[in-house]
Amino acid sequence: MQRERTPVREFTAAAIARRTSYLYESFAAELRPSNVPGLITGLFLRRNGPRQEIDIEFLGRDTTKMLVNVFYNPGPDGTRLEFGYRGTPTEITFGFDAAADFHLYEIDWQPNHITWKIDGVTVCERTLWNPTPIP
Repeated sequence: MQRERTPVREFTAAAIARRTSYLYESFAAELRPSNVPGLITGLFLRRNGPRQEIDIEFLGRDTTKMLVNVFYNPGPDGTRLEFGYRGTPTEITFGFDAAADFHLYEIDWQPNHITWKIDGVTVCERTLWNPTPIP
């Protein structure tokens, strides 16, 4: 993290990204999120044109929970417009402090469902249209 002013923030941070395109995969990372208030640790699957996202986020102010979310934009492939954009966050509470140790967090993205797992245990699942379409 470094002090670097942007139009919306005082700090910027690192990211590991890949430009390879995927369609329906299982993505996992061993993470130990920061417990510093104001910081967000996350695992994101996203695309532009139209922007869509499937994610896991840990808010530094309370690492006994995580947010999972699907952002869906129904625009045609390649569009730069952001019409119809909507998200459906869900808060997951677990019986441990994620900042105390590393755990395996997984997003299993399939055509008819998305499953979020911690250490191999399913903690949330969404089906095709419940409550947001699967990107």
